[in-house]
Parts: sequence; structure tokens; C-alpha cells
Amino acid sequence: MYAAEVAVDTALGLCVLALFLSLLEKAITMEFMVHSAMGAPGMFFILGGVTLIGAIFVRIFVKETKGLSDLQKK
Repeated sequence: MYAAEVAVDTALGLCVLALFLSLLEKAITMEFMVHSAMGAPGMFFILGGVTLIGAIFVRIFVKETKGLSDLQKK
């Protein structure tokens, strides 16, 4: 589904921008990381660490909205 058809919030646009920037960063750095001294296992360890930090951030700072009305969510 196209994101603009589902929601028009500015926050959604920022989330999509962050997604595409993170994908760009991975595409640019992946070849360098695989061919460096750390190799493929080191690259996946670093990317897994970044993902873990992101998951911890979301767990701490993103509020649960299950069961809330639209008015309560905003």
C-alpha cells in the first residue's frame, strides 16, 4: 500500500524518510564492510547491534496505542 493513501501525517513522512536513508546507508557501506578485516560475520554483528539499539529505543519511547480512540492517540 502506498503510505500517502493511508495517512497524511508529517510523522509518517519522517518515518519513511528514515527508512529510505537507513537503506541507503546499508547499500553504501555493505560492500566495504564485507571486504574489510571484520568480514561478513562482523558486518552482521554490527547491523544486529544497530537493530537492537533501535528496538530498545522504540520499546522505551513509543507509546502503545492499542485500544485507544483516535482522539486519545493524538
